[in-house]
Amino acid sequence: MAPNNRILNIDAYPCYWPEAWPRTDSWKRRSSNYQVTFARARDSITRRLQLMGAAEVVISTNIPLRRDGLPLAGMSEPKDPAVAVYWAERGEWKDGQTQYKHRVIACDHWRRVDENMRAANLAIDALHALKRTGATQVIEKAFTGFTALAASNPRRTWREVFEWGAAWAVTAENIAAQYKNLALARHPDRGGSHDQMTELNAAREQALREATS
Repeated sequence: MAPNNRILNIDAYPCYWPEAWPRTDSWKRRSSNYQVTFARARDSITRRLQLMGAAEVVISTNIPLRRDGLPLAGMSEPKDPAVAVYWAERGEWKDGQTQYKHRVIACDHWRRVDENMRAANLAIDALHALKRTGATQVIEKAFTGFTALAASNPRRTWREVFEWGAAWAVTAENIAAQYKNLALARHPDRGGSHDQMTELNAAREQALREATS
């Protein structure tokens, strides 16, 4: 179980882009024909995933959050309109605990956050339709492919990425503090880049696996 009884070690703000998912160059982004408000796009995602039995949902964007952890409607459009939707599915019961499968759908193809949320919602709807037909193997193969892609990408160790001090204790608290410090400099909205944040996010996942508390 994640710190603070969370299943997913994912930040909803700023956007936590999934490792190995390619980014769309800003000049390639286009406007969509989606007719949807920000609030409706956001709420449609949470409702659909709740219907699918998700144990936890995180909509990660560069939009500040409401008190319940969801992106706040009515905010100005960020420089990076990316959306990554993470959720946990309950799996089998093993060794006295429920096993969870972690899922993610991410989109930065469109110019606005609400457009990318709508695109993610449509992708989730497609997954739900597949589950209803019993084609769960298709879903598993797709997510297995994402995992294999991530494993094949060479990268620095998490300690190198985090500029980790030799005497620092590897705890969830220290990891969170260092992540926050580095994200301020490496986020695209603050002079960094998409690649830097992707590497930092991946390193954070690795570090938390080694955390002692």
